[in-house]
Amino acid sequence: MLLKLLKYDFLYSKNAFLGMGIMFLIFAVVFGLYQNPDQFGFGQIGVMVFFGIVFGASTFGSIVFAVIIVANNFHKNLLSEHGYLMLTLPVRKEFLLLSKVCISIFWYNFMILVAIGFFFIVALVSGELANIQDWAEFLTNVLSINWIQIYLDINLPAFSGIALLFFILTLARTKLVIKFNAFIAWVIGFVMFIVSIWIANSISEAFGAAGVRIWFISMAVGLYITIIYLLKNKLELE
Repeated sequence: MLLKLLKYDFLYSKNAFLGMGIMFLIFAVVFGLYQNPDQFGFGQIGVMVFFGIVFGASTFGSIVFAVIIVANNFHKNLLSEHGYLMLTLPVRKEFLLLSKVCISIFWYNFMILVAIGFFFIVALVSGELANIQDWAEFLTNVLSINWIQIYLDINLPAFSGIALLFFILTLARTKLVIKFNAFIAWVIGFVMFIVSIWIANSISEAFGAAGVRIWFISMAVGLYITIIYLLKNKLELE
């Protein structure tokens, strides 16, 4: 059943994320062609600045768009009228939530790979990797990186961040919050976010990166357990 849920969530969001990925890779080719101002003249610098601004705006917009897609997928499939039907199916609530989390993390890593691919394509097209010596230096730098550590440092904050987003959306649909105002859930979530960042910084100073990773894991697990409890007992779906 979990595999079916994963397939459903993947198909629901794949067009948007694949479209963003293709857009960035095409942009990388164009940006790489204009990367050398000495070859094209002073006017080319203006073009590069323009592309830099567009890339920055596109990156920010894509992050916002990605968060909206993830939030909409979770809300539509678990907290709306459609969610009411999903929650009545003979499927464990843990599987429903796990599917959403796994697909969200998958697309998060996909966009990171797209970002890496962007800079690689720019370097390739612009001629920065034009000879064997450049490739050797590039591969040496790649192999010297501790990819496991980077993977954990990138994904664990995302893991807890997605948990916080899902918690806010779920809390906003609980009976108690609906009696007052769903906006309260976002205020609570914002306060939790600020507090979690403060705790992470404090732990980092005392215990280093390992302590921060444990904190993010603990935070995410606690939030996901809370979400499961709310899904099972406290929702008010129309």
